[in-house]
Formats: sequence, C-alpha cells, structure tokens
Amino acid sequence: MEDLFTQLRQAPPPINYSARRRAAHSVAELAKVVGAHRDDDLAGLRRFWEVFTGGDIRLAPHPLGTPGGTSAHLEHVAQRQHLDDAHDVLFRQYHERLIGHHGNTVDGPLTWTPP
Repeated sequence: MEDLFTQLRQAPPPINYSARRRAAHSVAELAKVVGAHRDDDLAGLRRFWEVFTGGDIRLAPHPLGTPGGTSAHLEHVAQRQHLDDAHDVLFRQYHERLIGHHGNTVDGPLTWTPP
C-alpha cells in the first residue's frame, strides 16, 4: 500500500474526477450533451456516469442513483461488465462529446486504473 501511495503521489491519475462529477451532476444536462435518451437507456447512462466520474452509482444524482441493497442496485452491479462490453464505443463517444462541451476539465482517458 505504501508503494502505491508513493506512486500515486508522484504520478497522480490523469483524470480530474472532481471536475467530472461537477460536469455530470445534472442528469438532464449530461444526457443532453452526450445525446443519450435518459428514459430509454437508464442502465447504460447509469454505467456511463460511474465510468466517467469514477463514482459509485449509490452516490449518483437522481434519477441515476440506486440505494445499496435494492433490487435496482443489485441488478446494476450484476450488469456492469455486460454494459461495459456492449457500450464501450458509445461510452467513448459520450466522453468525446463531453470534452467538446466542457473542454480540458474533463479530458484525459475515459477510465484509469492504478498501476
């Protein structure tokens, strides 16, 4: 853990998660900018919010958020990998649209994993 802490201190994530959470705080605005139909693909938009913000869907703004332990939350957790596989190209397009709208505050890679 100490080694990871040292690595992260020297080379922090190339993503400003705080700026991304601010950009994705309004679900209606997020859906409008990326061109998603909130009601038609709520599961996909939920997963994109998680990937884009590095957040947990339990903390997402309404109507994306799902309280932990509920059937909606358990279903979402079970679908994560499928959604990632099925929507990879679409999620990258959403990210590009957000960069176009918000500029370099939301740029960098779509996702990041510690070394």
